[in-house]
This record gives sequence, structure tokens and C-alpha cells, in this order.
Amino acid sequence: MKLAAVALVFCLLSLPILSLGLTIQVEPKTSECFYQKITASSKVAFEYRVTRGGLLDINIKVTAPSGRVLHQELHFFRGDDEGVTKFDAEEDGVYSFCFDNEMSRWTAKVVDFDVISSDKTAEDILSGGKK
Repeated sequence: MKLAAVALVFCLLSLPILSLGLTIQVEPKTSECFYQKITASSKVAFEYRVTRGGLLDINIKVTAPSGRVLHQELHFFRGDDEGVTKFDAEEDGVYSFCFDNEMSRWTAKVVDFDVISSDKTAEDILSGGKK
């Protein structure tokens, strides 16, 4: 039985999954974007949630390296609601994951998010940038 448990743990650790969860504060009248290099044919899940600020709303935008918008919406969070966007990367390159709080006059938003990719490139961890 112990051998099976060890084998299961080894298999799970060997999966080429890259995940990094972050919490950020998006100030009013600003946008915050994060970037990740992703290889074509990787499976990607972008999970996000506003945990504090105003009506718990935020504009979300996911863009491919070519500039094509993969997902865009104004999301309102209620209770334990979590936003999830899943896609298969169709091209190699740097994808952007943006939170836009331009519509807020005074209220900052606190956002928890995670980009999970089956990409094998562990050195390409999220890096932040401001608009």
C-alpha cells in the first residue's frame, strides 16, 4: 500500500503544471496586467476573485500574443463565486492577464488570482506591469 502511495505522489509531482497564485490591489482609475509565456497547445486556466472593494467587481481581459482578445468581461462576485477562464493556447508567446479598475472613482479592489498552465517552462513565471 505504501508503494502505491509513493508512486501516486511521484506521478503527481512529475506533471508539467505551472501555477502561481497572487493577491494584488488594483487602485481606482488604473489597470494591472500580468504576463506569462505559454507554449502552443498548453491548457490554461485563469482563476480570479475580487475579495475586497466596492461592489466586488472588476473588468477582466485575457489577450493572446497576437493581440487577439480571448476573454473580456465585467465580473461581479457574489459569495464564494470565482471567475474562471479556460483555453487551449493556440500560439507560442506571452499572454496577458489584465484587471481593469478604470470605472472606479475611489475604491481599490483586492484580487486573488492564479494562472495554471500545462506549459513545461518553469522559468516563465508571472511578471507584473502597469498600464
